[in-house]
Order: sequence, then structure tokens, then C-alpha cells
Amino acid sequence: MFGFSQGCLPMHRWDELNGFFKKAGAVIIFGLNALNGRVHLPGGSLGGPWNSTNAASFIHYTVNKGYTIHGWELGLWEMGGALLRLLGFCFWAFLWLSSFVAVDAVGASPPAGASKGTAVVDGTTAIAVTDDDFVCATLDWWPPEKCDYGTCSWGLASVLNLNLSNKILLNAVKEFSPLKLRIGGSLQDKVIYGVDPQQPCTPFVKKKSEMFGFSQGCLPMHRWDELNGFFKKAGAVIIFGLNALNGRVHLPGGSLGGPWNSTNAASFIHYTVNKGYTIHGWELGLWEMGGALLRLLGFCFWAFLWLSSFVAVDAVGASPPAGASKGTAVVDGTTAIAVTDDDFVCATLDWWPPEKCDYGTCSWGLASVLNLNLSNKILLNAVKEFSPLKLRIGGSLQDKVIYGVDPQQPCTPFVKKKSEMFGFSQGCLPMHRWDELNGFFKKAGAVIIFGLNALNGRVHLPGGSLGGPWNSTNAASFIHYTVNKGYTIHGWELGNELSGSGVGARIGADQYAADVISLKKIIDDIYQGFPHKPLVLAPGGFFDASWFNELIKKTKPHSLDAITHHIYNLGAGVDKHLVDKILNPSYLDGEASTFRNLQGILRSAGTSTTAWVGEAGGAYNSGHHLVTDSFVFSFWYLDQLGMSSTYNTKSYCRQSLVGGNYGLLNTATFHPNPDYYSALLWHRLMGSKVLSTNFTGTKSIRAYAHCARESLGITLLLINLSGKTTSQVFVTTASAFTIALKHHIPRTRFNHITRLGRTLAFMREEYHLTAKDGNLHSQAMLLNGNILSVDSEGNFPTLKPMEVDASLPITLAPFSIVFVHIPHFHAPACG
Repeated sequence: MFGFSQGCLPMHRWDELNGFFKKAGAVIIFGLNALNGRVHLPGGSLGGPWNSTNAASFIHYTVNKGYTIHGWELGLWEMGGALLRLLGFCFWAFLWLSSFVAVDAVGASPPAGASKGTAVVDGTTAIAVTDDDFVCATLDWWPPEKCDYGTCSWGLASVLNLNLSNKILLNAVKEFSPLKLRIGGSLQDKVIYGVDPQQPCTPFVKKKSEMFGFSQGCLPMHRWDELNGFFKKAGAVIIFGLNALNGRVHLPGGSLGGPWNSTNAASFIHYTVNKGYTIHGWELGLWEMGGALLRLLGFCFWAFLWLSSFVAVDAVGASPPAGASKGTAVVDGTTAIAVTDDDFVCATLDWWPPEKCDYGTCSWGLASVLNLNLSNKILLNAVKEFSPLKLRIGGSLQDKVIYGVDPQQPCTPFVKKKSEMFGFSQGCLPMHRWDELNGFFKKAGAVIIFGLNALNGRVHLPGGSLGGPWNSTNAASFIHYTVNKGYTIHGWELGNELSGSGVGARIGADQYAADVISLKKIIDDIYQGFPHKPLVLAPGGFFDASWFNELIKKTKPHSLDAITHHIYNLGAGVDKHLVDKILNPSYLDGEASTFRNLQGILRSAGTSTTAWVGEAGGAYNSGHHLVTDSFVFSFWYLDQLGMSSTYNTKSYCRQSLVGGNYGLLNTATFHPNPDYYSALLWHRLMGSKVLSTNFTGTKSIRAYAHCARESLGITLLLINLSGKTTSQVFVTTASAFTIALKHHIPRTRFNHITRLGRTLAFMREEYHLTAKDGNLHSQAMLLNGNILSVDSEGNFPTLKPMEVDASLPITLAPFSIVFVHIPHFHAPACG
């Protein structure tokens, strides 16, 4: 047949072939000989069963050698018995790849005396899901005197008398690792918890006249301690059934009514929490599923807030104090919506000489990188308070700075020249000044971002832009000097406001991308062998969607670490309507589109580049005295920090640390302006994980929440832009708020939470910020009514919170700001 004799596949050749297949990454289908054992039938066809012995041995050999075969093919001449026999071999040889498990032959007879059947399992989808610790057992309260039908079967098996030192009992529970134990039963609704040492704590006594034939009984706290010791040792998961009958009265018809008296249960839960015992769940007597159960949920909220869904939800129908509005801050703590850098707060140091003037006012003084008094103790302490503060060195004149690394070349300061860009000549950074600056940075613990001159080597192009490759020689020498001196730079940023239409000058995105790649190569070369290399940042300009998109595409995946953009959305510093804009919620919302659009570009590009705000002073041309350096500007500044963080902005650099009319510090004295304390509180209280937060109520309140920094729970920031209305703010989780809306639960049903909160003394920390004398233009800020000021030794004040009963609403005064640390808020994202 086919003109050839029978042939043989030697196994050494099969081994060689499989070596080749593995090396080549081939997927193999092997066609088997299907004619073994056949006999000639009348008419020319072949019949008889397939003799699979040789094929089976071959498949077995293949499996034993570990060779991977994607499929075995049987000659297509017969699709009946031979194919079934092949499937049988594949079943046994690749049982782990098949869908059948030991199903017997349909026609086979069972052994004598045995029946047969088929278990049919559908493994495509699960029809239900149990808890991992699905198996649960109970511990009951019955005393030894509990008898049924003349038999007393309980012995010493009660919660109150069980021998907890018995090794078999301990090991029986430990074997499950874990076993869920539910403590409860008929007598649970007759148990008093002995938390008050002044009250007697007596055991159950047999009394036929009483419900269930026993008197009320008591759980002593020393026994509760012993039980929890056993539970911990055994690794048990505990569900505790509470007494739901306290406070009930008999109603006509034989039922019980009246509200549940939860005082004893609340004290017991409080005792349990204070002792650090872990309870997986609290169960309330099943006789009533209404008000009593809701009250228990209230207790579980306060005692185990991390296990509940409710947080200080107010009464919907309750009236706020006279003249006050009310609202709810809804915080979703399940997952973080964004993550910032730990040193999210950043400030800038600029290059402007004292001669820099705007609208007839010269506000910079000695605040330049070149002339700042680095020996001033207040300046040093201002930076040290952040531990660390990120500082970005840059600004308009950075693209006119030469680095004085060559001692043979003159190094002259900026000189005022109206004909030059920005009205100043080229200036120089002497290396002795760079050494002084780095000494200060090290002492202050600052994290440095340095903005490089990106205009060296440029030529003018038609249309007004600049082109040609960046001449990096001077910058590279400066970076090399910095490394040789052992100075630590967190990031090098290329250029200032040269993107898009530019300010003073502009460069195309394509050329800029090439220059960023050049900077990346310089840093990689100079920092070769370093365990951590500085970041590469650019362009330090105003957001232009098409320009930024082009830069990101041309520098991905790893040439650009952070794309930096600037924000001066309030307009010119001379604008007479700055305060109106700051206090207008709709105007503030307008900047969200910038953050949103930039994140959209980053996501669609599939790049590792992150977004920073590299410079933000609100009002350009040095700001406006008694606006951008006064209390009112904290409304804009903190709202910007909150808004930008929700859009995954990693760092936000405020223009400026000192200098102009928008410095965090006073230019002449270095004493903090109000925004300094706002920034410091943010840095100390707001962690890096950002939580989705919505405020229902007046539009004048802005709300942002993060996981608390280096603490439990969350920190909530509330900003009241209204000068007339005090607001009562309640806080809830997103899930609790959704449930309340869905079921129209009136918050009056939760009024008991307030009483319980005072009883259990759950507290939160509040930092209320207001202007001195209520004057929005004041440069003095009050924290909880106390003025914040530096003492005569240059020491900064302690920022002390006020402790408030966590069950009460947050009271937000007109034109005020409050940071609220809520340590027991249920936020799995913060775990």
C-alpha cells in the first residue's frame, strides 16, 4: 500500500524529535497507526478491532519521558471502535487532562451483591459558595440539671463549667484550624454579663416556674477571660449570642414588647474590645428581627467599627441647630481610588532677584535660590517640620541659568534687562552656593527636584518657536559635579513652561521628547552602578493635551518618570475677583478637567509615567498680597491638594516656599503664612491612599478623605466656603449610605448610637482652622481657637487636635476648614 513496506520509529529518533519540538516551541499533533490488527472484509474494506498494544506502549513511553503532545490523531478511515479505544488510552495516560473520573462501562455488570450508579458532576460553574469555615459547632449554657425524658445528658458541658484544660477538647478544636464556634442556646436570653463588680454574679438555678425551668444566670468576666484564652489557643472563630430579652414587657397575646435594654450587652462588648478579644460576630436573639437587631448593629458599629457598615449617620428627620445646615460625607473605604507619594506636599524655590516686580510691587526680596538666608533658624525649622519636605528648584529664570562648574569661566548674577526674556539677563549658579544649598538641604532633610536649563543650544524657527537639539554639556557637567560631591537629588526636571504655546519661549513636543531621552541617558551614564537613580521629569509647563500626548508617546515606556504641569487657574495676581473665584465651588471644579484629561492620556498610552503638579501658585505674576498669602487662600490650596490627589497626582509643588505674594513663609521674616500650617496638617494627617468621597448637602462644602497617615482609620478634610452657614456633618460608609437610601431608613432609627458613643467614649480628633477675627485676609490662622505662631527661639507650635465624642456630628463653622481623624472608621483599603 502506497508503494512502501511497513516502517519503524526508533525511540532515540522520537527523543531527538521531542528535543527539537521543545527547543522550537512547537505544538504537536501525532497521527497514530490505525491499521494494526485489521482483517480484510468482502468488498475491499478492513475490519476487526484495532490492535492498540503498540500504540498504547508508545503513548506510555511518551508520558514517562515527559514529552508534551497536544493531541493524538487516529486514522480517519474508521470513526468507531478504534477511536473509542484511543480515547481510552488517552484517558489513562492523561487522566489529569481529561473530563472523566473512573466512570465504569455502561454495559458492565457489577460484582455479585453490588449495585451500580453514576455520579454526574458539572464542574463548569459553582452553584453556590460557602464560607471557608463552613463547619460550625455550638457551645450551650445548659447546667448539669438540664434533663429531657428522664435523662440528664449535659453534664459539665456548659459555657460556664466546661473543662477548658482538657487536652482532647483543645486538640479537637485545633484540628479544624479554624473551627467556628457559636456560643448560645435557649438560656442565652437569660444571661447577665458580670461586668459590674458591684453587682452579684450568680449561676443558673433550677426553677420550674421560670422560662426553660431555670433562673437568670450570670457570666463572670474571669470565666470570659478563661474562655477567650482557650479560644485563642485553639484558634477558634467565635460567634456570641446576646441576651435579647432585657427590658421587655409582656403584651396581650403572650408576646413580649418594648425596646431592648442594651446597657449590659454594650458594657460587655466594650469589655471584650478593651481586653483585645476577637469576636467574629454578635448574634441577637431570633425572637425579634426589628428594632433590637438595629440596636445591636449600632453597638457593633461602635465597639467593632471595622466589622460594621455604619459610621455616625444622623437622623434624616432630625433638625440641626438653629441657623445650621446638615449634610453627610459618604466615604467609600473598600478600595483606594488613587495613591500619592508619601511626600505629596512639595514647595518651590525660585530664581527671581529682588528686582522682580509685578504691577508696581516688588515682592521677592531675598528669596531667590542665589540669595536666600540659609542660616535663618525659622527657615530651617519650617522645612524640618515636614520630615521630609519635597523642594522643587525652578521657575521662569531656570532656562537662563548657567552652572559655574568651570572656574575659568565668569559666573555672574542675573541683571535686569528689559529687552531680554522675562526682563533679566542670563545668570549663573556658583558651585560654592550650590555647596551651601546642599548643606542646608541635608540639615533640613529636604527632598530635592532640580529644574535644568533646557534652552541651551536652541535656534529660532519660523513661527516663533525654538528648535535644534538641547546642548546638554553644561547641565551634564553640573550633574557630574553634584554626584562627585555626594549630593542627593531626587529628580532632574528639564525646562520650565516651554510646552504647548509656552511662556517666553516654546519647543515642539517631538524635539522635547528627544531631549528628555538625552537627559535620561546622561543620568543613566553618570549614575551607573548607583542602587537608585534620580527621576527624570518634564516639561514643567501648562497642560496642552496634544503636546503632552505627543511627549508621552515619544518617551515611553521608561524615559520619562513624571510629567509635570503648572496651575495658575485663578488668573493674574492683579485680578480683583480672586476671592470670588476662590469661594465659588463651580469655579474650583473647573480645574478637575485638567487632572482628568492628563490621567486619560497616561492610561491610554500604557506608560509608566506619572503625573505631578510641578508648580502651582494660583494667581500668576507673584500672586496678590493679602489674598494668596492670607487665610482665604487655604480654601483654594487645600481644595487643590484634595482634587489633584483623587486623580492619582503623585506630588503637588506649591509656588512658593518663600518669595512673591504666594509663599508659604513670609518673605521678610520667614514666619509661616496660613497655607504653611494647612500644608503641614495635610502632610501629617492625610496618608497616600485616596478614598472616594462624596458630600450630600450644600455645595459650599468640599470633602476629601484619605487613609490616615501612620495611624488607624481615615482622615477627612472638610472645607466650608460659606460665610453664613454652620454645617452639621455626619460621616458614613458608602455601603451604609446606599442601604439607607434603598430602604428609606430614617436616621432617627439610629439615635441610640449617639447615646452609646458617649457611653463607650469612642473619640475622634478634629483640627479646626479659622481666620483671626474672622478676617479672610488675615495672615494669622487659628487652630481650634488658638493662634498659631513661632516662638522667639524659632520653634514651631504643636498642632494639637481637640477630642470629640465620635457619635456627634462634625460642626463646621462658616469660612472654616477641619481635618478630622476618625481612627475606627471601617476602611478595608487602609488595612
